Amino acid sequence: MHNVHFIDVGQADVIFINYGDLDILIDGGNNSDGDQIVSYLESLNTDDIELMVATHPHEDHIGGLDIVIDRFEVEKIIKPALSENTKTCKDFELAISRKNIPVENPAQ
Repeated sequence: MHNVHFIDVGQADVIFINYGDLDILIDGGNNSDGDQIVSYLESLNTDDIELMVATHPHEDHIGGLDIVIDRFEVEKIIKPALSENTKTCKDFELAISRKNIPVENPAQ
């Protein structure tokens, strides 16, 4: 089954793509959206995320990703270098580090 979900989290972006056994999450909304994203993914019986993509380091794109990382096994993350020194960026990087998730930076 192949599906694309545009998860409504208000003024932020979250896209979930299910392509057979491949689950891809693109962006993670605001800091306050993490639990809503987790609930949505759980309602789809998602057990892990093969690929997480953070398009850029603004809070309305990566804010909820740390919560998602804490609740799901994430196999790989593609993200730009996070040059912004914000709590949101730090929380995201810390979650990645805690789970030792492989990261690819497309600019490198």
